[in-house]
Amino acid sequence: MEHAMALVPGEIRTLTSQELEDARRWRTQLETWISANGPVPAGVDLKWPSIATTVAVEHAADGGTTLCGIGEQRYDVYRTHFRPSSPLACSDCRVANDA
Repeated sequence: MEHAMALVPGEIRTLTSQELEDARRWRTQLETWISANGPVPAGVDLKWPSIATTVAVEHAADGGTTLCGIGEQRYDVYRTHFRPSSPLACSDCRVANDA
């Protein structure tokens, strides 16, 4: 079943040490690519030089609530589908989506 992706304004979580390491590795690979190939392609948004240490939590919106029970007055729906495989996905929404 497909659900819309919803974000609760101000709700963030801290990245794990593994996620931070993955982000650093990605940035290093991108810097290497840029030095060999020139400017960053159009549409790629980079925030130099830091890496975000917190991210918004993604919820699955279903009718008037999220799958984990947050009422619609507390979240904003975005024109994208909730991806339960996303590392940013709410764990309760992920489990409910899989059920």
